[in-house]
Amino acid sequence: MLAMVSVIGANLMRDRASAGAGEDAGALRHLGNAPAFSLIDQNERPVTLESLKGKPFIADFIFTKCAGPCPVMSATMKTLRKKVPADVNFVSFSVDPKQDRPAVLREYAAIFSTDDARWHFLTVAKPEDAAAMYTLARGMLLTATPADARNPILHDKHFVLVDSAGEIRGFYDSDDKSQMDQLITDASALLHEPPAAGTK
Repeated sequence: MLAMVSVIGANLMRDRASAGAGEDAGALRHLGNAPAFSLIDQNERPVTLESLKGKPFIADFIFTKCAGPCPVMSATMKTLRKKVPADVNFVSFSVDPKQDRPAVLREYAAIFSTDDARWHFLTVAKPEDAAAMYTLARGMLLTATPADARNPILHDKHFVLVDSAGEIRGFYDSDDKSQMDQLITDASALLHEPPAAGTK
């Protein structure tokens, strides 16, 4: 229960902190750099923050055995993929990386997308490095905790918008249609921003 309260509290604080971000195309705020990472995708290809730079991406944290929000989040991502420009990519980080090995992620990904080049489902290269995924979630200003004797895996349901320079620009409640509409607008607006120094 305490863990769930922490998740809810963190979401509420972030909602207040990011209120107004993305109210119009010029209002997207700079919320800090996304943390560097080195992971593998559903096809066992290496993916890093550096390799994703050059195009904006929308990210979330899910896991394949999730009986709760994850299938809905992934279905929402699938819908977004059809509504945002082709130069916006998608990244789903697994918060159950020991279970979600590339073959498992590949099977899950096939349910929602056949566009492997545009939507990466990411896990750690070595199962023993699973804790790195929770550190990454914290670095993305989201909450994710592994299962323990008393609690299942807990994770945030927000989507994160990251620009082409690897900077976080907004958080959006995946359950809120109006925020999903705003995410479509904001992701599209990022494509018209002048490229930051050092981007491809």
